[in-house]
Amino acid sequence: MDEQIEIPPWLLIPLAGDKKSSENLSRSCGKIITKLTVAMNIYLTTPEISAVFDAIDQNVGNDLYKKAGLGDFLLILVETMEMGHHALIAATFHYCSCIKAAKREHLENGNMDKIEGENLYLCSLAGTGIENFGTEVIRIGLDAARLKGTESLAARMSSQSKRRLTRTDAGNLRSLLLSVRGDWRALAIRVAACLYRLRGLDSHRLGQVSQLFDGLPALTSYENKVCREALHIYAPLAHRLGFNSLKIALEGTAFRLLYRRQYMAVSKMYSRSENSPVSEENTRGELDVGYAIQDAKRRLFPQRSGMIQYRQFGDSITIGEGMKEVMDDVTQRMKRVLQEDDVFMENIASVSVTARIKEPYSLWKKMLRIRAQRLSKMKGKEFANSIHASSCLPSSVTEVHDAIALRVVLRTRKLTPDEDDEVTEARDRALCYYVQELCRDRWPAVDEARLKDYIKSPKPNGYQSLHYSSQTRWHGENWPFELQVRSADMHRVAEYGIAAHFDYKIGSQLDVNSDLYLKNVEECLQQNNPNEMEVENISPSKNFIFENYDTMIRVGRKRERDERQAPYLKALSETRMDMAREKVIVMLTAEKNNGMPESGAIISLPSGACVLDALREGKKKEVLDISLSSASGPHVYRNGMLTGITEQLRSGDMLVVPIMDGANELALQR
Repeated sequence: MDEQIEIPPWLLIPLAGDKKSSENLSRSCGKIITKLTVAMNIYLTTPEISAVFDAIDQNVGNDLYKKAGLGDFLLILVETMEMGHHALIAATFHYCSCIKAAKREHLENGNMDKIEGENLYLCSLAGTGIENFGTEVIRIGLDAARLKGTESLAARMSSQSKRRLTRTDAGNLRSLLLSVRGDWRALAIRVAACLYRLRGLDSHRLGQVSQLFDGLPALTSYENKVCREALHIYAPLAHRLGFNSLKIALEGTAFRLLYRRQYMAVSKMYSRSENSPVSEENTRGELDVGYAIQDAKRRLFPQRSGMIQYRQFGDSITIGEGMKEVMDDVTQRMKRVLQEDDVFMENIASVSVTARIKEPYSLWKKMLRIRAQRLSKMKGKEFANSIHASSCLPSSVTEVHDAIALRVVLRTRKLTPDEDDEVTEARDRALCYYVQELCRDRWPAVDEARLKDYIKSPKPNGYQSLHYSSQTRWHGENWPFELQVRSADMHRVAEYGIAAHFDYKIGSQLDVNSDLYLKNVEECLQQNNPNEMEVENISPSKNFIFENYDTMIRVGRKRERDERQAPYLKALSETRMDMAREKVIVMLTAEKNNGMPESGAIISLPSGACVLDALREGKKKEVLDISLSSASGPHVYRNGMLTGITEQLRSGDMLVVPIMDGANELALQR
């Protein structure tokens, strides 16, 4: 059986089980549903929660196994994104329809009619009763099914490819998913589905924990593909949508599964006591099997381990705990420095001071860059006689200057109501430099080479900020950190504007101060939350009497969430419009007589490109035979229908070139 159509083991439902297994499943399902209820109660109303459970009961009935899996899936949407009840209901139908489709494809052994297979996920929604929950739920559900169908086509097309996912492949697939127009919540559901797959894979492997004594089992090609897609496709999409918690969860889980030795090395750095020696094994990132077993058991049986994320060693604290305390201490001192400066306080309208510690995956990538920099400095004999390249990796988190980072985001107040915006922006920049000088007086720079002025010299993608590295004394040790200063407008561009569009293009900067921008943000919110705007627009001045305190908390929480996400949604809308104007993303595959793909790729072409342009690009990428001598004459199928080579393409089109031995060569006019 082909691996790409095999049902993942964590989705297989047991055919039979003893009474004890049934009781355990019932208890586990009950805990998941209770956890889901508590999590939803934070921001959803009782009627909304009831509607979600109505959808769950309608889809799963008495199937506890499916109910537990669905509960886990919905928890991802609730805990990482606080999705509204319409999206949760749509996700419920989407989850169950995907299982139905997977079983059907599994039973058919992949020998399904091609067109039927393409519409498999849309067809699986038919007869489910989704129409009973309103047009908004239907729209989200259909959009999610279309995205899943696109993913399935892309997976089928690339199933025969022997090479790993490249940066170009990942970028094109991200662009393809972004080009599928529809409700943004459908895309969020598909990103959450990736994390669900990862956690299912992780749980399945932890169930084989006894094998760890003989070494961790290697990932299958399917499991490897899931992890790489999480890192290079879905984590960036989560960032694009503004869900940082989801992005971190995707990267962290995929990193642990795909690069387990590196993950163990980084984990040891965080969990080691600040005074413990660094071993050669730690430096080289070799897998400690005993540590791997301990880590797996901690995640498999958290209630038994009594462990926290970073353990204590006797009276000493771990590096990870030390970093958290250093971060909190410097953050509080930073706030005092700003509050006690009269010049700053007289000119400021708003300011925020935030801090973060690098997550394991981000830390590992930074360590690799540091190693590359060190290796580039080695030449000749020194390089030839050097230790293994991995010894150039930092041996401690404290060697990474921005493992701890603080960020100051400020906005100057207008001196007069009619002050010109350009004058205000100039004062923003001047105040950024002033704040950096305040910080450097308190925490001097440790390396002038790391003093980066991206305000004077912005990055090519429009990023502007001031960076420098310093250190602070804590528990008798020097702890490095990076400090960033930027204006609120610079921060918007960095987070939601052109600087965030790292996988698309370099474009013109959004005018975030314009009335048009603010109007579009409001329209964006109204479009994506049409039934909730009335509550959102309630203001205390209207003397609205809340029924209870919980309702007031929910409304405030939703307002903050929508305001935080609105610029991301605006940027997403801008990206989709730019892509529609400037490029088309299509799938091109060459198929054998039996319908199995010989080769394939996702191709990016200029807007207005035709089928012939895609064939030429496929020839360059060696997706098609160099001479195309085995192509069946001029026959090319577009979305299942025979098409001419001069037909104009649209994003999402699927082009199939049948390959037959001895067929006439397809003439490509150059």
